[in-house]
Amino acid sequence: MNGAQCWALAGGAAALVMASGTEREADANSPSLRGFDVIDAAKAVVVWSCPRTVSCADIVAFAARDSISLTSSALYQVPVGRRDGRVSNATEASANLPPFFFMAKQLTNRFAEKGLSMEEMVVLSDVHTVGHSFCSSFVDRVWDQSVKPPKPKVDAGLSLSYADLLRALCPSDMTPATLITTAMDPGTPNVLDNNYYKLLPRGMRLFFSDNQLHVDPQMAGW
Repeated sequence: MNGAQCWALAGGAAALVMASGTEREADANSPSLRGFDVIDAAKAVVVWSCPRTVSCADIVAFAARDSISLTSSALYQVPVGRRDGRVSNATEASANLPPFFFMAKQLTNRFAEKGLSMEEMVVLSDVHTVGHSFCSSFVDRVWDQSVKPPKPKVDAGLSLSYADLLRALCPSDMTPATLITTAMDPGTPNVLDNNYYKLLPRGMRLFFSDNQLHVDPQMAGW
């Protein structure tokens, strides 16, 4: 959530706003962006202790820090003083967040727009070593839904056994409303480690965009 809000509106907690047409409802965030109840609970405690003092944006940043600590034991300081944004627009999320179907060049361009190098993009991609994703983000890698009935397929870069596993999890007739998830890292899904990179050459990365880090010569060099 912290990464999503920073990409779109510089960390203004715009993804927390509940209204029609907000970042929270953008295709890039819904239904994949979760954990709002955690933020709401933390905000309630903070407001009770010191009202009108700590922003929602700071609380989201603290939650990101704590989740990293819980999954990796890594500790880092988080500066405070962020202001909550006054604008939350779904088009901001769609126009800024890199989608799962991007090719290598599109990925590097999107990160470059944020002042990030290819090396930094490869490092930040390791965030996909923790958490879950909905079938809608990768179903087209294992099912050909352009034909009726859908036929099994194995997208380039996927191992046969991993494709079989994903196909067993996600039905061929699923739709974007099918709320089935699977771990982004089938080996250590609850640990922030470097297993993301180890699974790339084994064809066990969930997203098409992840596979670009393996098949693109420049990205693979990092």
